[in-house]
Parts: sequence; C-alpha cells; structure tokens
Amino acid sequence: NVEVNFVIIRGNGHLLENQPVLSDASGLASSHLVFGTEAGEYTVEARCAVANNSPVTFTAKAESLKVFPSKIDGDNQHGTVGTALAKNLTVQATFSDGSLATDSPINFKVIKGGGTVNGEDSLTVNTDENGRAAVSWTLGTTSGEGQVRAATADSTVIFTSYAEHDDPDSLNLLSGANQSCAPALECADPFIVKVTDQFGNTVADHDVVFRVTAGGGNLRGEEQRSVSTDSLGRALVYWTMGDYLGVQNQLEISSAFNGNSLIGLPINISMDVGPAPDADASTITASTP
Repeated sequence: NVEVNFVIIRGNGHLLENQPVLSDASGLASSHLVFGTEAGEYTVEARCAVANNSPVTFTAKAESLKVFPSKIDGDNQHGTVGTALAKNLTVQATFSDGSLATDSPINFKVIKGGGTVNGEDSLTVNTDENGRAAVSWTLGTTSGEGQVRAATADSTVIFTSYAEHDDPDSLNLLSGANQSCAPALECADPFIVKVTDQFGNTVADHDVVFRVTAGGGNLRGEEQRSVSTDSLGRALVYWTMGDYLGVQNQLEISSAFNGNSLIGLPINISMDVGPAPDADASTITASTP
C-alpha cells in the first residue's frame, strides 16, 4: 500500500487510473497510458517518496494511424470541355482502424486532361466531421479522358471523367483544292473539310453540305450532297468536273449550327479544267451516211 505517482512528462495522452496508485501485496504498482493525438515518443515517470531509485522512467512510441481516402461521389462523369462537372468529387477518409478521419488533409490535383479543382491546379481540403472532403472539377478545353488524384500521405484514389467537344464552331478545308482535274472526269483526290469547336476539338456527326454551283459537274451523280463528319471531324466528297473545256467549275461548302453558319463559311472552290478550244484553229468535219 505504498503510493506511486505516474506522471506524463512528454506527450499529450492521459493515464486511465487516478493518481497516486497504491502498490499491491507483491509491491507492484501500475497505470495505463492512453496515447493522445500526437505521434512520437511518450515518457512517463513513476515517482515514489520512499523508494531509493525514484523516479523510474518509461518510454513508449505512438505511431500515426494511416489515413485512407475512398471515393464517395463524382467519379466517371461526362461533361462539356471548359465546364464544371455536375457533381463534386467527394471522398471519405478513414483511419487504418476503420474510424472516421476528421480534419485530415486531402490533396486534390489534376493529373490528366487539364482543368481545375475549385479554380486551382492542386488544392488541399481538410475533411469535415463526417470524414469527407469535396471539390468542384472544371474540365479542361481538350476533349478526352481527364483524371484528378485525391491523396493523403498514405494512399491515393483517382477520379476519371470524359470531356466531350463543345458545339460546332468552325470549318476548314483540309485538302483537294490544289490539284488538276479534267473535263467529265472525277478528280483524283477527294475534297476534305474538318469541323471543330471553339477550342479546336474535332466534332463528329455534324452535317456538311457540298453543292456544285457552276460548270455542270456532279458529286458522284448528285448536284448537292450532305455528309456527316466522321470520328476525326472530317467530311469529304469526290467531285466530277463538267464536260467542257473553258468552263469554270465551282463547289460551295456550307454548314450551320442552330441556324448560324460556322466560322469560315461558305467556302467556294473554283476549278479550271483547261482553256476553251481556239475557234480559229478548229475545224468542223461533216459526213453523210
């Protein structure tokens, strides 16, 4: 029944037993140390007024519980380039023992596809009382897959999105105009155009109208043809010239979105298939059956 005082001299934990503690019949006295929120070394002294070797020092080391984020909402969204996704990216953090990790830092960083989280390339948000942290993701201006990493010092999760092109904005002629064509024959190379949005992303499945406006030629039997752009934003036609030399052949290319013509349109292509025959150097031969 000797009094022993256990005293924490390093660390922010506490002792379970009220102090002082009385020794038992075997002369033993003990107390339980509960670690606080700080990791590192803890030191406890056992002090006894009648013991020659008092105080006795005990040390213990508290290791930080690892923090693991998990995705709660906002993964695998689709949106338009340059706009904010409909749902926030939300994670919930837990300690390695399964308890909620409140007030724990979560770093959100755009790692693919561009864009920002809450207006920044990288941002650290502390978890709330439910162990959750969330940010808004504004997509970059390039279509395709994007990724944001949400990380603690111990673990990482990846959010993925897909940025789709904006509305059709402009059309450009890629090829076809710089070639020589002959009367009544199809030009060797097709006439190819490309449709893009305001950021230069290709736009698929958008209609482009090709129309022969002079010269009497055709687009594989048609005077006018509407062609949808392919996955690369391209549309093409093959143009057959009119029958006569000295006649200028013309092709008009047009396209619109919501009633408004795309930037750069219409495109008018003129093809000269050779000079007209010289009447003075020509002869007419007639024969009878």
